[in-house]
This record gives sequence, C-alpha cells and structure tokens, in this order.
Amino acid sequence: MRNKEVKKMLPIRKMTEKFSRDRKDVAKRVYFLVEGRIRVDFHYGDACVTHSSHVFQKDGQSQIVQVDPLAERPQPGSLLEEYQALLVAEKDCMQSIRDSEWEISEIIRTRTNQEQNITLEAPYYDIVRIKVREKCLKALKDRLIERANIIQKRLKRHEEQALHKYYELDHKLRSDPRLAALLVV
Repeated sequence: MRNKEVKKMLPIRKMTEKFSRDRKDVAKRVYFLVEGRIRVDFHYGDACVTHSSHVFQKDGQSQIVQVDPLAERPQPGSLLEEYQALLVAEKDCMQSIRDSEWEISEIIRTRTNQEQNITLEAPYYDIVRIKVREKCLKALKDRLIERANIIQKRLKRHEEQALHKYYELDHKLRSDPRLAALLVV
C-alpha cells in the first residue's frame, strides 16, 4: 500500500539540507534533481563576506569555489569520495522526504476518518443541567395533574350537589299546596 502512495506523490525538483555546526562543516547542501547537479555551501569564514562551495554535475564535472586563497585545493580522489557520499546523502534525503510525505498522508487519512466519525459527548454540566430540567418538568407535571384532579373532584361534587338541590327543589314544589293545582293536568 505504501508503494502505491509513493507513486501518487508529487515529483521532487529540488531538495535542500541546512546544517548549523562549526565553520569547517557544510552549511547547506542543495540537490537540483532536474538539472542533475549538487551544490555544497560551507559556512562563512571569519571576516568573510562570501563562502566556499563545491558544485558537482551528474556527468562527473565539478566546480570548486574557495574563499581562502591559501587553503589547499582538494584532490580529485577526495572530490570523487565526496561526490559518492553526496549521492548516498541525496538518496537518503529523498527517502526521508518520501517517508515524511507518507507519514503526512497517513495523518491526513486518520484525521479525515476521525472527522467523519464524530460522536457527540455531553459535558458533565450539560448532564446535570438536563437532570435538573427534567426534575423541574416532572414537578410541574405533578402539580398540574394534582390541580386537574382537584378540579375533577370539585366538578363531580358540584354535579352531585346540583342534582341533589334540583331533586329537593322539585320535591318542595310538588309538596307545596299552593302549586298543587298546577300539577294536576
């Protein structure tokens, strides 16, 4: 799977490695992959405005720029060794870039999966707030049910009393001697 992803990666045109060490070491290595050349820049010397550099072409040519005119020129054998070491360093640099790209793509894929599978978790305060709200709503519901029950009892008692009063009034009217003449029809 990793090889498939490496093939999808963008082509590398130029790679640069920068170093910060003592003055005799390399400051920067630049690999121009399209042009087929490698440039090695050294740290600036004391009281120098320019720095020494070596430029190697893939066809075997090399160009040496030395700031210090009293320094020895490198021997062709040491230049060849340096060139071979630079080719190995170039491959290592390329591999580390590809590894970094693969790692980044894995991080992005993992992140995308995590973003697609989001689960909502309620904080503790929201849970407490919801419980308090439910308690309040239950208390309100219980009070309203109790009021409705009281109203139902009062309605039932009122209907019974109204019926009883109606029967009493009807009995009173029927037993009244003054109204007895009206009832005989």
